[in-house]
Amino acid sequence: MEYLYVDVLTGAVLFGVLSYVSSHYGKTNPFYYKILAFLWSVPFFFFYFILIASRDGKKPIYDFSWHSLFGTALTFILGVITMLIIDYNIKLILLFTLLFPVICSVVYFYFEIYKL
Repeated sequence: MEYLYVDVLTGAVLFGVLSYVSSHYGKTNPFYYKILAFLWSVPFFFFYFILIASRDGKKPIYDFSWHSLFGTALTFILGVITMLIIDYNIKLILLFTLLFPVICSVVYFYFEIYKL
């Protein structure tokens, strides 16, 4: 149970810092979304999940790292495709960026890729 408090506190600090920085830069700053994207993708959250996995040994750290590479690759692909379709209707872009991870998740679980 004590780990729960550490996890909640660590997650709150990480998301709190992200929220503070986002509110500090504000929507009027031309660099706002660039900074937000960097903070989202910088591996601070990787540390958080490794912290949680580390309580069960090194294999969970390895497994988490391996499967995070799958997700990171898909995020990279989604980012590239989104930039390629940037001239499309914004609703279509939003729909695509929602459906892509849903379809990827269905494939991940249907084919039991998590067992690799």
